Amino acid sequence: MSEIAAVLLMFLPEEDAFWALAQLMVGDRHSMHGFFVPGFPKLLRFQRHHERVLQRALPDLRKHMDEEQMSTGIYSPKWFLQCFLGRTPFSLTLKLWDAYVLDGERVLTAMAYTILKVHRKRLLKLPLEGLREFLQDSLAQPWALEDEAVLRHLRASMTQLRRMRCDLPPPAGPEEFPTRPLGLEPVSPAPGPLLPSPASEPPPRVEEPASPGPAARPEPPGPPPGQAIVQLAPQPRRQRALFCVLAAYSLYDTEVGYCQGMSEIAAVLLMFLPEEDAFWALAQLMVGDRHSMHGFFVPGFPKLLRFQRHHERVLQRALPDLRKHMDEEQMSTGIYSPKWFLQCFLGRTPFSLTLKLWDAYVLDGERVLTAMAYTILKVHRKRLLKLPLEGLREFLQDSLAQPWALEDEAVLRHLRASMTQLRRMRCDLPPPAGPEEFPTRPLGLEPVSPAPGPLLPSPASEPPPRVEEPASPGPAARPEPPGPPPGQAIVQLAPQPRRWNSLPTLPGQQGARAGREPGEPDARGEGSEGASGRTPSVGLWLLQEVGYCQGMSEIAAVLLMFLPEEDAFWALAQLMVGDRHSMHGFFVPGFPKLLRFQRHHERVLQRALPDLRKHMDEEQMSTGIYSPKWFLQCFLGRTPFSLTLKLWDAYVLDGERVLTAMAYTILKVHRKRLLKLPLEGLREFLQDSLAQPWALEDEAVLRHLRASMTQLRRMRCDLPPPAGPEEFPTRPLGLEPVSPAPGPLLPSPASEPPPRVEEPASPGPAARPEPPGPPPGQAIVQLAPQPRRQRALFCVLAAYSLYDTEVGYCQGMSEIAAVLLMFLPEEDAFWALAQLMVGDRHSMHGFFVPGFPKLLRFQRHHERVLQRALPDLRKHMDEEQMSTGIYSPKWFLQCFLGRTPFSLTLKLWDAYVLDGERVLTAMAYTILKVHRKRLLKLPLEGLREFLQDSLAQPWALEDEAVLRHLRASMTQLRRMRCDLPPPAGPEEFPTRPLGLEPVSPAPGPLLPSPASEPPPRVEEPASPGPAARPEPPGPPPGQAIVQLAPQPRRQRALFCVLAAYSLYDTEVGYCQGMSEIAAVLLMFLPEEDAFWALAQLMVGDRHSMHGFFVPGFPKLLRFQRHHERVLQRALPDLRKHMDEEQMSTGIYSPKWFLQCFLGRTPFSLTLKLWDAYVLDGERVLTAMAYTILKVHRSK
Repeated sequence: MSEIAAVLLMFLPEEDAFWALAQLMVGDRHSMHGFFVPGFPKLLRFQRHHERVLQRALPDLRKHMDEEQMSTGIYSPKWFLQCFLGRTPFSLTLKLWDAYVLDGERVLTAMAYTILKVHRKRLLKLPLEGLREFLQDSLAQPWALEDEAVLRHLRASMTQLRRMRCDLPPPAGPEEFPTRPLGLEPVSPAPGPLLPSPASEPPPRVEEPASPGPAARPEPPGPPPGQAIVQLAPQPRRQRALFCVLAAYSLYDTEVGYCQGMSEIAAVLLMFLPEEDAFWALAQLMVGDRHSMHGFFVPGFPKLLRFQRHHERVLQRALPDLRKHMDEEQMSTGIYSPKWFLQCFLGRTPFSLTLKLWDAYVLDGERVLTAMAYTILKVHRKRLLKLPLEGLREFLQDSLAQPWALEDEAVLRHLRASMTQLRRMRCDLPPPAGPEEFPTRPLGLEPVSPAPGPLLPSPASEPPPRVEEPASPGPAARPEPPGPPPGQAIVQLAPQPRRWNSLPTLPGQQGARAGREPGEPDARGEGSEGASGRTPSVGLWLLQEVGYCQGMSEIAAVLLMFLPEEDAFWALAQLMVGDRHSMHGFFVPGFPKLLRFQRHHERVLQRALPDLRKHMDEEQMSTGIYSPKWFLQCFLGRTPFSLTLKLWDAYVLDGERVLTAMAYTILKVHRKRLLKLPLEGLREFLQDSLAQPWALEDEAVLRHLRASMTQLRRMRCDLPPPAGPEEFPTRPLGLEPVSPAPGPLLPSPASEPPPRVEEPASPGPAARPEPPGPPPGQAIVQLAPQPRRQRALFCVLAAYSLYDTEVGYCQGMSEIAAVLLMFLPEEDAFWALAQLMVGDRHSMHGFFVPGFPKLLRFQRHHERVLQRALPDLRKHMDEEQMSTGIYSPKWFLQCFLGRTPFSLTLKLWDAYVLDGERVLTAMAYTILKVHRKRLLKLPLEGLREFLQDSLAQPWALEDEAVLRHLRASMTQLRRMRCDLPPPAGPEEFPTRPLGLEPVSPAPGPLLPSPASEPPPRVEEPASPGPAARPEPPGPPPGQAIVQLAPQPRRQRALFCVLAAYSLYDTEVGYCQGMSEIAAVLLMFLPEEDAFWALAQLMVGDRHSMHGFFVPGFPKLLRFQRHHERVLQRALPDLRKHMDEEQMSTGIYSPKWFLQCFLGRTPFSLTLKLWDAYVLDGERVLTAMAYTILKVHRSK
């Protein structure tokens, strides 16, 4: 049982793992209790059934095993008792456990049969010892088949055994069930090893119990099918949450109360939402316009009857042969359809498919029910036509919950096709609902709607219409607010009250906005709360000139999806008054910015799509009909939600030009269709239909968007004319005249403010006193420079100025610290900055000391590289008097921050952290090499503008292509011996002590090399090493920003783990080489777990590293001798060469075997080797040592 409990603890906390174990032991689906009671009755029952399956399905193998006297009792106990734990590769075992949790006992019999069937030919050739060794031990090694292929064989075996009626053994007898009450006797708490390998396998007792058939069980049934280990055990707190949600709803909606079937719906919501959110989501499902499940559960079930009648009509029209067959068999739709419609197929389809159906139901509403019911019958039509009444009942009620032959994605494609087909037949929705389906009593304590409104409400002036086909007119008028817009699945289903409270109403702002009374019309003829009065009151006290305007709530809601409340406020302020977006002009009275963008959109249409513009003019289709929502909210509710989020990312990064380009893209992509539509069709398509899923994938749309941005930039139409003063704030922001945010997250130095990039036809806007927006390349999460981030930035820089008084603070350091703060907490960012500044690998100290000696050295080297590798470009730049000092300071000082697209810059920083200074010289050369042809054509101003500003715009090359160019440049420069500048002089290194005492800036690298083998500084022949330094070497290569700084608390954790182990295993104590192993474990495990993992590695059966570190290193010597034998047999020519060169294996192999190649292979590869070592044990060491020599043999 310890191995089973250990697997559960891999995925569940302690209490949950206990309840999961209890569920496995006594739940109806698994009933493992019978495997472990004295006499092992269930094990004997499964062994006898396994022998019968062998006799029927594999008679030749059964005969061979009988001849070899190979009993199934030798290998099968571990198969059935632990569901193949330790008997199949671990990655496969976890997938088998998922299948076992979901599908129950039939997985055991099917997998036992699958193993013998897959390996049948091999088993037929083996003698008794070979059979025993293979079925007990060798199966745990990696198979020739991939795990997914084995699972496909497993599914085929389950189907085959089901047809043979051998998928389950005979029913259990009463001796397999508990006879004493559960929970009344104490149990022993003593733990066992995590995954121990038993020293021996005690044979099971051989008592033969009687099997009188299944006994009645008082226990409740197990959890619904389709939940894997994490969802295995319905813990008491989950049960309490389920009870609370249902009890609260029964008081909230007294007309429904609690009705059978609601518990499963609430349980699904609780899988993804916390308790309060699940309640509101249930309320939204029950009384919202999109789903209106209230009618399914009120007395008389009027909505269920309406859907059943409609389902019969669909059958009559679309599947008449199946309808006729079902009528002949007297198979009523009322037998199988209630669970289909009441619970959206919960428990009637495989669980993984059911979750996808629920996503579709949440997004697309009721039409999913009718379409999926039709899809099921259409897909299985041929099979259903052959079944009698009992077969039809059994298939439609039970068998559908088993895995289908089709993948889930294929079923969803069928579903979409069915929805399209039914829409064309005007049968996608039943007739409209009658009043009996809607609530007649007030909800809650007062007659209010069940939730404050949808998460992304449509403005009051334009409520989202209920799309109805001609044959399906809309339902009766409802007082409730409309459901959420399409594109949000379960997690976003319920607009939780706390999210609405996140849109604050502050004192002095509840009633009036800029002098208006509540409900009093403004210049636009709208009240401060919108026409319907349901729009939440957002007190934007910071922007008194705008206040709250219809359309802002959706923008705030999107920000709240990704940001906490305070951050969302500052992000909204940044969007409204920052230079990059300046949405303030969209919402001030008169909407000056909206009018400016509409006029520009008309000009773009006239120039780029004249035929469509002419057609729209003939149809009297004004751009003002569809464009306000496009520009005011960046297409929120006007494009599919998944695409909208990507458009918002692009809008945050690239600013206003995304609005004009996307508006043009929509019309360009749908041009042919739009040219055929009349006025009503144009209006319906551009206002409503665009929100439905498009035929194009989101990525294809984004490629079109990028192409449109390029095309409009060439036409000089990517931005409208500059804004007038009426679009900017005229009153002070906030309670005092301060800027809305403390400053951008990555501010440009004071001496070099980032310019506003303007096209020749689009001159810059009026002068603004506000600070510039954040640099390009940061999406919603990084939009708002929150005050606490500013404080953290200030603290890091202030602390470093005291720590390194020689540098103090120098312009350019703030951007570096800000990047570190994006990935590291405050203290870690400080140590990372210190490591960058004074560590051997980067030594940025010389960039910032007075005189900038390192910058000058890199600039001189860059000029030499240009002279040797790009002489024509160097000559052109000299002719234009373009000095490298104009563009290179930001390149070298900040590793291209603000000089390349932000996504590329982050990858360059990863490369810089890992590979050091050579990345700077190589990337500077790469930029000029990649853009050489363009640069040769530019004059001085063009060169300056391109190398200083335009490079920060998206490149034509993908980031990965740029990185491939960078690697090629590093190789080329290394061959030319130009990858590093000449060695540094002493003026680049600190001359004063760091900190309060002359100590090194950080406690040491995260993965230090042992004292006897310090990591060498790799130097090229033409680039000798720098002057001697007292500081410790930087961290080993292969760790990016997150692992840059060896934080003191990590060092303390490393010390604690090693100290604890030295007390735990006094025979080993601490031995050189153990610290790297412990450090790797601490990268993925908390301190205590890392200690136990180290102990498991040292003394567990699979790894037994103890022998590597005891005095005399006996295991190391044993592996070295074996490695020499492998060389002698498999690589004799290499072994001979090494002997001639007197190259002993003892020179290189200790680090290979002692630490599983830590520091001897690239770090990313080393982590994967450690994964293999943990799973497959010692054989990985010998195999990888042989692999390295075999791969590099020729060299």
